[in-house]
Amino acid sequence: MKKIYYYVGLFVLSYVIQWFWYTQIMTKSNKTPLDMLLSSVVFIAILFFLDLGAKIRKRN
Repeated sequence: MKKIYYYVGLFVLSYVIQWFWYTQIMTKSNKTPLDMLLSSVVFIAILFFLDLGAKIRKRN
């Protein structure tokens, strides 16, 4: 359960950072909230698989 909170926290942090970046700093960008949501999902998936790969290497 602790890992789920870890990944959810990273997901929210990733989304908030993207939202701030594209609304406050790069105001002429045409990123939609759906674009930011999808890139946050991809980010979390990459982190999950990297974490899973590290666990598999430790076992061998």
